[in-house]
Amino acid sequence: MTTESSLKELLPPEYQDLEWYDNSALSTIDRCLRKGYWKNIFPLTITEALATAPQATTEVVYKGLSEKMGNGAFYGSAIHAGLDRLYSPINANKTLEQRRILMLRAFTSKYMELFSDPEMVENKYSMDRGLDVLDMYVDHYQEIDQYFKVIDTELVMINVIRPEKGDNDFVPFIYIARSDGLIQRLQFDDYHILEHKNVVSVDQEMNKLRIGRQGEGYVWSAKQFPTTMDYPITGILANILAVRAAESEPSKLFFRDFIPKTSYHTEQWRIETIRKVERWRALIKESSQEQTIVGQMLTFDRTTEECTRYGLCSFYDLCMHGPHSVDLSKYTPNTWNPLYTEKVETDD
Repeated sequence: MTTESSLKELLPPEYQDLEWYDNSALSTIDRCLRKGYWKNIFPLTITEALATAPQATTEVVYKGLSEKMGNGAFYGSAIHAGLDRLYSPINANKTLEQRRILMLRAFTSKYMELFSDPEMVENKYSMDRGLDVLDMYVDHYQEIDQYFKVIDTELVMINVIRPEKGDNDFVPFIYIARSDGLIQRLQFDDYHILEHKNVVSVDQEMNKLRIGRQGEGYVWSAKQFPTTMDYPITGILANILAVRAAESEPSKLFFRDFIPKTSYHTEQWRIETIRKVERWRALIKESSQEQTIVGQMLTFDRTTEECTRYGLCSFYDLCMHGPHSVDLSKYTPNTWNPLYTEKVETDD
């Protein structure tokens, strides 16, 4: 069975029209203000056929351009889909082998959905490699996984960040956290946010998770629901799968660490987040005074080190030549909104 629903409908009416931010949006703004402009503000006008009148057209203005995704991102999404099915509480009473099969099927289904030409994918991101890695993952962790209980997978948390005592006044906004799950450590009677990562550089990713804002924001979000938590939330479980083309040694493929997140980390995250949003709002207000698209664009400074960090940025040409000298037909609107869930499949 598949369903679609709007998380926005769960919010009180007075909060439904507030700006929303998630980790991806805030990270983009952090890395490059200009990229934040392209992804969230740049007006892309597209002519679309009206659903009720196929021969008619209407001008629809979208704010923001979609960022192109590479094979690494698609592969990671497929791995996540498999792990989500493996650990889903819905399947908790099934045998390990039954859950293994569900995991491999979920990975295959998502992989075929995302890759238009699987036969042309390089080996480290191939379907066969992904199936082998997940199969080895189950064997490697089947004993260790008994020491924690998965409470939820694809955990979604929506919080309104509003002024508190000691804050400067600001307009409230919504923060949306979508983590890979919530686990209970049975030996310690505490909760950890679960985060799966698929990366080439394991040490770099682990260090990023130890100090990064993503985990801090997810723990802060979960702590805002104390009445629904049986145990304290004390950190994140970083669950890293290394992307390596031919490795078969589990100790070189799978890495875990329980990373503590204290009130120091979460309060630091909240204060930083408010400041980032307020600075972003100030830039948007400043850009709105400009009469031209180029003038608006120039309000948002570039971070040119980001242009080639992982290949070419999706918006490289726009920054290089300006929006009036680029064929905009190759760009699609950014329709991502974490207030809307993706299709959810159950095993009923």
